[in-house]
Amino acid sequence: MLIDWFTVFAQLLNFAILVVALKFLLYDRIVKAMDQRRRTIAEQESSAAALAREAEEELARLRAERRELDRTREEILDEARAQAAAQQRKLLQQAREDVDRQAQEWRESLRNHQHALLSHLQRTTGEKAVEVSRRLLADLADRTLEDAILSGLRQRMAELSTEDRAAIAASVASDHAPVVVCTAFEPSLTGRHEIEQVLSELTGDADRAVRWEQDSTIISGIVVRLGAHSVGWSVADYLDGVEREFAQVLRTEVTPTEADGESE
Repeated sequence: MLIDWFTVFAQLLNFAILVVALKFLLYDRIVKAMDQRRRTIAEQESSAAALAREAEEELARLRAERRELDRTREEILDEARAQAAAQQRKLLQQAREDVDRQAQEWRESLRNHQHALLSHLQRTTGEKAVEVSRRLLADLADRTLEDAILSGLRQRMAELSTEDRAAIAASVASDHAPVVVCTAFEPSLTGRHEIEQVLSELTGDADRAVRWEQDSTIISGIVVRLGAHSVGWSVADYLDGVEREFAQVLRTEVTPTEADGESE
């Protein structure tokens, strides 16, 4: 078999030309495309990593902002609570001041009412003084003052109840001290004898000693001390009656006023 070397060389030349053509026209482009693809992928990965880092940083920033917001919220809430407490204290203080002011106004009104009441009592005092004078003059008509006082004591002892008499007798029996008679004046012998006779009947002890004493603190009167008991008569009795009537008027006038103040 004969070899056509020309054909062989021509084939080799064509193959070489094809290889060169493929290298420059296809292979280099493919390599370049692959390199470009690798670079693109590397850039994308780098970009993705950068984005991931940015995302992490953004997340950390957002978390920090959230913590700051929470702290700020707590500060705002604390400030609001403090302001509310201060406002509450202010309102309570205003309420106390209003109550104190109203109480002061009520006390002032009460003082004015009491002043008017005292004026009324002053007028009543004059009327009662006239009445007392009339009663005293009626009791002392046609008698000396001393005789009237002794007579008043005898009448007072005569008006004692059975229970009071029994209690006085028992008290005197248990006490061996003398019966003491105190007066603001020096009674006559007749007056002493009459009083001692009444005391003897009252105590049931005719031998019981009677000691007479003068006491300037007794206002136109006489007081008998029988053990733990005492019996007396004086102008002060009339004054005590007037005082009780004054007290009754005072309770009648003041009590409704106090009740009105408390109801407010």
